[in-house]
Amino acid sequence: MDPVTGFTGSFLVTLVALGAAAYSGRRARRKAHIPLVLLTALLLAVTIYYAKQLGGIYDLESAGLITPVHLAIAKIATAALLLPILSGLATLKNYECFKWHKRLAWSVIAMIVLAALTGTWMILAATPL
Repeated sequence: MDPVTGFTGSFLVTLVALGAAAYSGRRARRKAHIPLVLLTALLLAVTIYYAKQLGGIYDLESAGLITPVHLAIAKIATAALLLPILSGLATLKNYECFKWHKRLAWSVIAMIVLAALTGTWMILAATPL
Protein backbone atom coordinates (compact mmCIF):
# COMPACT_ATOMS: atom_id res chain seq x y z
CA MET A 1 0.00 0.00 0.00
CA ASP A 2 1.33 3.43 -0.85
CA PRO A 3 2.21 5.73 2.07
CA VAL A 4 -0.52 8.30 1.40
CA THR A 5 -3.32 5.73 1.32
CA GLY A 6 -1.89 3.76 4.24
CA PHE A 7 -1.44 6.85 6.38
CA THR A 8 -4.81 8.39 5.54
CA GLY A 9 -6.71 5.17 6.19
CA SER A 10 -4.88 4.27 9.40
CA PHE A 11 -5.10 7.86 10.65
CA LEU A 12 -8.87 8.01 10.18
CA VAL A 13 -9.44 4.57 11.73
CA THR A 14 -7.20 5.53 14.67
CA LEU A 15 -9.24 8.69 15.28
CA VAL A 16 -12.48 6.68 15.22
CA ALA A 17 -11.04 4.14 17.67
CA LEU A 18 -9.77 6.95 19.90
CA GLY A 19 -13.23 8.52 19.90
CA ALA A 20 -14.84 5.17 20.73
CA ALA A 21 -12.33 4.58 23.54
CA ALA A 22 -13.07 8.05 24.96
CA TYR A 23 -16.81 7.50 24.67
CA SER A 24 -16.72 4.08 26.34
CA GLY A 25 -14.49 5.46 29.09
CA ARG A 26 -16.79 8.41 29.66
CA ARG A 27 -19.71 5.97 30.00
CA ALA A 28 -17.67 3.74 32.36
CA ARG A 29 -18.07 0.72 30.08
CA ARG A 30 -14.86 -1.07 31.04
CA LYS A 31 -15.54 -4.21 28.99
CA ALA A 32 -15.57 -2.09 25.84
CA HIS A 33 -13.13 0.60 26.98
CA ILE A 34 -10.10 -1.57 27.69
CA PRO A 35 -10.11 -3.42 24.32
CA LEU A 36 -10.75 -0.12 22.53
CA VAL A 37 -7.74 1.46 24.24
CA LEU A 38 -5.57 -1.48 23.18
CA LEU A 39 -6.94 -1.29 19.63
CA THR A 40 -6.27 2.45 19.51
CA ALA A 41 -2.67 1.92 20.63
CA LEU A 42 -2.17 -0.74 17.94
CA LEU A 43 -3.72 1.47 15.27
CA LEU A 44 -1.56 4.39 16.40
CA ALA A 45 1.53 2.22 15.87
CA VAL A 46 0.33 1.45 12.32
CA THR A 47 -0.34 5.15 11.72
CA ILE A 48 3.15 6.07 12.94
CA TYR A 49 4.62 3.44 10.60
CA TYR A 50 2.86 4.99 7.61
CA ALA A 51 3.68 8.52 8.81
CA LYS A 52 7.37 7.66 8.68
CA GLN A 53 6.90 6.33 5.14
CA LEU A 54 4.96 9.48 4.23
CA GLY A 55 7.90 11.54 5.49
CA GLY A 56 10.02 9.80 2.87
CA ILE A 57 8.00 11.19 -0.02
CA TYR A 58 7.92 14.79 1.23
CA ASP A 59 10.70 17.26 1.89
CA LEU A 60 9.67 17.92 5.49
CA GLU A 61 12.43 20.48 5.96
CA SER A 62 10.68 22.65 3.36
CA ALA A 63 7.72 22.94 5.75
CA GLY A 64 9.87 25.09 8.02
CA LEU A 65 9.47 25.42 11.79
CA ILE A 66 6.28 23.35 11.91
CA THR A 67 8.29 20.15 11.29
CA PRO A 68 10.29 20.15 14.56
CA VAL A 69 7.24 21.46 16.43
CA HIS A 70 5.06 18.63 15.10
CA LEU A 71 7.69 15.97 15.75
CA ALA A 72 8.16 17.16 19.34
CA ILE A 73 4.41 17.20 20.02
CA ALA A 74 3.93 13.79 18.39
CA LYS A 75 6.75 12.19 20.39
CA ILE A 76 5.56 13.70 23.67
CA ALA A 77 1.95 12.66 22.98
CA THR A 78 3.02 9.11 22.15
CA ALA A 79 5.13 8.78 25.30
CA ALA A 80 2.37 10.42 27.36
CA LEU A 81 0.01 7.58 26.40
CA LEU A 82 1.62 5.62 29.22
CA LEU A 83 0.11 8.01 31.78
CA PRO A 84 -3.58 7.23 31.19
CA ILE A 85 -2.74 3.56 30.67
CA LEU A 86 -0.99 3.36 34.04
CA SER A 87 -3.62 5.45 35.79
CA GLY A 88 -6.32 3.29 34.19
CA LEU A 89 -4.69 0.18 35.63
CA ALA A 90 -4.50 1.93 39.00
CA THR A 91 -8.20 2.81 38.72
CA LEU A 92 -9.05 -0.88 38.29
CA LYS A 93 -7.53 -1.50 41.73
CA ASN A 94 -8.54 1.76 43.42
CA TYR A 95 -11.46 3.73 42.01
CA GLU A 96 -10.22 6.90 43.72
CA CYS A 97 -7.58 7.11 40.95
CA PHE A 98 -10.36 7.67 38.39
CA LYS A 99 -10.22 11.45 38.71
CA TRP A 100 -6.54 11.46 37.70
CA HIS A 101 -7.11 8.89 34.99
CA LYS A 102 -9.81 11.05 33.44
CA ARG A 103 -7.65 14.19 33.53
CA LEU A 104 -4.64 12.40 32.09
CA ALA A 105 -6.69 10.73 29.35
CA TRP A 106 -8.24 14.02 28.19
CA SER A 107 -4.84 15.73 28.31
CA VAL A 108 -3.30 13.04 26.10
CA ILE A 109 -6.25 13.15 23.71
CA ALA A 110 -5.73 16.91 23.41
CA MET A 111 -2.04 16.34 22.64
CA ILE A 112 -2.92 13.73 20.01
CA VAL A 113 -5.36 16.13 18.35
CA LEU A 114 -2.69 18.84 18.41
CA ALA A 115 -0.20 16.41 16.86
CA ALA A 116 -2.74 15.56 14.15
CA LEU A 117 -3.33 19.24 13.38
CA THR A 118 0.36 20.14 13.28
CA GLY A 119 1.10 17.02 11.20
CA THR A 120 -1.55 18.01 8.67
CA TRP A 121 -0.12 21.53 8.57
CA MET A 122 3.38 20.11 8.09
CA ILE A 123 2.37 17.86 5.15
CA LEU A 124 0.40 20.67 3.48
CA ALA A 125 3.41 22.99 3.84
CA ALA A 126 5.99 20.42 2.67
CA THR A 127 7.15 19.99 -0.90
CA PRO A 128 6.55 16.55 -2.43
CA LEU A 129 9.77 14.84 -3.56
